[in-house]
Order: sequence, then C-alpha cells, then structure tokens
Amino acid sequence: MKSTLLLVSLLITLSYGALPREKKRAFLAECEKTHQTGLDIDEILDKWLIPTSDKGKCLMECFVLKKGLIDEKANINHATATPHFEESFPNDPQSVKKAESALKKCDALDLSQLDHCTKAVEILKCFRKNAKEIGLKH
Repeated sequence: MKSTLLLVSLLITLSYGALPREKKRAFLAECEKTHQTGLDIDEILDKWLIPTSDKGKCLMECFVLKKGLIDEKANINHATATPHFEESFPNDPQSVKKAESALKKCDALDLSQLDHCTKAVEILKCFRKNAKEIGLKH
C-alpha cells in the first residue's frame, strides 16, 4: 500500500512539474553557495525575482547557465534551452514552443558591451517579459 501511494504521489508530482522546480532550486542553491548573496532562493523562484546587485546578477547568470538558457559566454543557447523547456513543460509541446519563441525574441538584443552577469540578467528579463506577454506560465 505504501509503495502504491508513493508511486501515485510521484506520478502526480511529475505531471505537475514539481520536479523541475526542485531541480531549479538545486541549481540556484548551488549558485548561491558560489556567489554568497544571502538572498532567499525560494523567494527568487516563487516570485520570479531578478536581483539587481552585482552578486545577485552573477547568481542569476550562474542559474541561467545551469538551466541551459545561455552558454559560458552568456550568449543565448537555443540547443540547450529547448531540453530545459521540455523538462519544465512535460507533455505540453505548446508551452515548449511558447518558451522557445519567448527566448528567440531575445536574439535581437545587443548585449555585446555588457559583462557576463549583466548580459545574462538582460536575457532573463527579456525572456520573462516575452513569456508573460504570450501567456506562458512558469
């Protein structure tokens, strides 16, 4: 009986995308260890916050790099972003396409003069703005 309940609980968790959130939390926690911002990582995730301090920007650069939205030079990386979107929106190809579209619109940004951390934050802000405009839920 316990194993059946555990299996049902796991299936419910997978179908509603809770595991990707926990993975995102783990990424952010790992980045927090590196950058030591003292920020509340759960609040950042739950409220879609983007820190503005230098350390906070680098925290987010680390986070979006781990998620696969950018490469090591803080350039958009569509090849690694798509698998992240597929994991974030399992069995929802329409949301995956919306996420890809939201990120694609950020290709037009001229971020060549920015440091990696600021560049990553600008990409994240662009993505979130576009995602919101097209009705993509995080």
